[in-house]
Amino acid sequence: MVQENTGYDVAQNPSLPQKIKHPFFSAQKEEDAYEVTVSLTDELTYEFVQFNIHYNTAETKTIYKGNELRPHTYHFRLPLEDLFNENADVVAKETFSIYFTLRVKENDDWIEQDYPLSLDLFDQFDAFGLSQTIYQKQIVIPYFTEKEEIFSLALNVPVPNSQYFSEHTLNVFKLSNSEFSLKGKLSLKAFTLNQIGITLVANRSGKEYFFSTNHTLNEQETETHLNHYDYNFTLDVQRFARNMLIDNIADEDYDVYFELYLNGLYNPISVPVTTNGLSLPRNCFKDVVLSYGKSSFVLGLNLKGSQQAISFAFTKYQKEIYAYYKEAAPLSILRSPLNQRKNIWVIGENPMEANNNGWAFFCYLREQHPEQLVYYVLDTHSPDYAKAYAYDSEHLLEFKSKRYIDTLLAAKVLFFTETPYELYPSRSPMQINLIRAKKIFLQNNVLGLENVSDTLGYTAKNFQTDLVLASSKTEERYLQQTLGYPEKMIRLTGLPRFDELLKEPDSLEVASNLVIYPHDSSNSLYYQKDAVHELAEAFLSLVKQPEFTSLVTEHYLTTIVALPRSMQDYAEKFEELGCTVVAQKQIDPLPLLRTCKIFITDHNPLAFDASFLQVPVLFYQPDLRFQRNSTAVSLRNTYLNELPGEIATSQNSLLYLMHQVAAQQFKQSRKNRQKADALMHYPDTKSCDRVFKAVTEYLQ
Repeated sequence: MVQENTGYDVAQNPSLPQKIKHPFFSAQKEEDAYEVTVSLTDELTYEFVQFNIHYNTAETKTIYKGNELRPHTYHFRLPLEDLFNENADVVAKETFSIYFTLRVKENDDWIEQDYPLSLDLFDQFDAFGLSQTIYQKQIVIPYFTEKEEIFSLALNVPVPNSQYFSEHTLNVFKLSNSEFSLKGKLSLKAFTLNQIGITLVANRSGKEYFFSTNHTLNEQETETHLNHYDYNFTLDVQRFARNMLIDNIADEDYDVYFELYLNGLYNPISVPVTTNGLSLPRNCFKDVVLSYGKSSFVLGLNLKGSQQAISFAFTKYQKEIYAYYKEAAPLSILRSPLNQRKNIWVIGENPMEANNNGWAFFCYLREQHPEQLVYYVLDTHSPDYAKAYAYDSEHLLEFKSKRYIDTLLAAKVLFFTETPYELYPSRSPMQINLIRAKKIFLQNNVLGLENVSDTLGYTAKNFQTDLVLASSKTEERYLQQTLGYPEKMIRLTGLPRFDELLKEPDSLEVASNLVIYPHDSSNSLYYQKDAVHELAEAFLSLVKQPEFTSLVTEHYLTTIVALPRSMQDYAEKFEELGCTVVAQKQIDPLPLLRTCKIFITDHNPLAFDASFLQVPVLFYQPDLRFQRNSTAVSLRNTYLNELPGEIATSQNSLLYLMHQVAAQQFKQSRKNRQKADALMHYPDTKSCDRVFKAVTEYLQ
C-alpha cells in the first residue's frame, strides 16, 4: 500500500478505446476486508498497473498492487483498518471510490490512466457476499455513485436512497371501503432485494404502520445492472380504521413509503410511493367513509408534488355530523344565490393554528370592520383555542361542527394558507366545487425561499385560488414568472402580520439574542429524515465551535434555538450546549425578533421579517449529502442579488460573517437595509387596510 498526496492524475472523463467494455468484476466482504476482482478485456494491448482508493474529500489516493489470478483477471484485498484513523475512537467521515490503473497502447504510444470501477465499464457485476459492516465502532457502507456508478465505500457517512433505487412504475391502484391495493414494478441498481414492505407514516404524530408486501424477481438486466421486481400489496382498510379507533387517533395524514431491505445492508431504504405518471380514475378520489358506533372515518386520497406521491387523510367525524354534511352540501348549491347576499367571510390557517396572517386579519376585521360578517375556523384541540375563544367566541367556528359546515357552505369568501384542503369538510377534489366561496390565498410567509411550483403553482392539481396577495414587486414577479399566475389575479398589499411587525413596540426590549431558526421540513418528513438529521448536526457542530462560544460570550449574547417540528428530537442536545430551546409552533416569533442581534437560518422565510426589523440575517447553506432536491431552491435563483442577508456555505465562512456583523455593532448593513426595503413595497402598518380594500373591490 502506497499513499500519494500530490492530487489525482486521473483523466477528467476516462474512457476505453472504441467504447470497449470489460467482462466482469465482483466485490465482496471477507472477514475484516473488502475484496475486489476484475476480469479485463483481451481486445486491448495493455499492462495492468495497480488498484487505487480515491479519497473523495481530499485530493489523495492510496495505491494497492493487485494479484494476477489468471490472464486478464486481477484481485486485491482492502483491509478495513486501512480506511480508519489511527485513533480508533475518532469517528472519521469519508467516502472512497475504487479505481484501477492501466497502461494502454494506442497507436505507438503507451498511455497510463486511472479507470473507475464502474458499472458502465463492465458487462457483469457480482455482489454476492457484499455487505455493510461495523469495524471498531466504525460503519462502512458499500454503494455506487449516482452519475458514474463507481463502486464506493462510505465511512460513517449515510448514503442517499437514490444510490440504490432506480425507478418505480405503478400499474394498478385501487381504493375502496374494503381495501387499498397497489401493483407495480421496482428497479434496483446492482443490489438485490431481500424484503419489501409498505409503511404508512403519520405526518402529525410520526407514528408508523408497517405492512409486508409480496415481491418476485422479474428480470436482471446485464447491460444496465438493474434488477427488476414485481410487487403486490393489499391493505384491509376496515381493519386499519378499527385500529385507529382503538388507538384513539384523531385527524391524521399518512404518507405512503416503500421499505426496501437490500441484501448486504443493515437498514432499509425508504422511497415515497408515487403514481409516477399513472392517471388515476376519478372514482379513486371519492371519499371512503368507514363508520363505527358514533364515529365516522373519512378517508381521502391526496397526491403531492410533481411525481404525485401518495398520501391519505383520515378525518374523524361524529357520525351524525358527517351525515349532515353529505345532506347539506348538495342543497347549498341551490341556496348559493341567497347565501351570497349574506356576504360571509371565513378565515383559517389550518384547524390547529391561530397565530399568523389569517388570525391577524381576522382580528383586524373584528376591530376595524365589525359590520363585516367574518368567522375563524379552529379545532377545539388547538393550543390556540383558549386564546381565540376568549377573544371572540361568537365568531369562532368549531372545526367539524354543524355550524362550521353551514357557514363554510354559505360563505362568499374563504381565506386560506398553503394547505386549503385542511379547512374543507372533505379532502376529495370532487367535493371542492361544493365550496362556492371565492378563494383568497393569504400565505403564511413571503414566498420564494422554497420551491412550491408543484403545490402552489397556477396549474397545480390540488390547489385552486381566485386571488393571490403579494408584499413586494419581487414577490409579484415570482408569482407570475415562477408560479405562473396571471397579473389580474395578483394584488400588491403586504401581509397582515406586517402591521404588528412594523408597529412601534410598547416598551424597549433590552435582551440580546442570537437566534437560530431552521426551516421546517414537515412535509414528507419521513423521507427527509436524513436531510433533517444532517442539517441539525450542522447547526450543532456550529454551536460547539470554540470560536462560536467565544463570540457569544464576548458580546453577552444568549443563543436561542427555535426548533421546527421536524427537529424536536434534537432539543436536548442543544440544551446540553447551553442553548435556550423553544418550539417554533409554540411561540410568537415577534418578541424573539425584537430582541435579536443576529438571525441565522437555512432558508426559513421568517428571515424576511427579521430583515424588515433591521436585524442582520445570515443564511447557512452547508453542503449536505442529503440535499432536498425536490423542494430545496437556491436562494440566489429567486432573489438574485436582492436577498437581504449573506449566504454562508461552510462553517468557517459563517463564523467569519458573524464576526463581521459583531464588528459592525450588530447593525444591518446599508446594502441589506436597501434590499429589505425593496422587498416590502409598503413599509407601513396599513397592510390589513389594503387587503380588505383589494378583496372588497374584487367582489364588486
